[in-house]
Amino acid sequence: MTLSHAVQSLGAFSAKSGKQLIIDKQQYEEWRRYANFEVLKGKKVAQSFCDYFDIIDYIMIYTARDNVEQYICKNYVR
Repeated sequence: MTLSHAVQSLGAFSAKSGKQLIIDKQQYEEWRRYANFEVLKGKKVAQSFCDYFDIIDYIMIYTARDNVEQYICKNYVR
């Protein structure tokens, strides 16, 4: 495991259970519909994802807005 892979995988854990979060395409699409309204209210995409799935991902929170969805698909969607 490379250092960059280890750092990226740090963010993919549930805040409460400590287990890695993996979501399917359907869950991702449900969140996207929810996120559209949250973003209109002023919430960031990354914060919306973290709140919806009850996780803390500091890497995602500090990822540039244009790259957040790519980050989510790469690290969470299977």
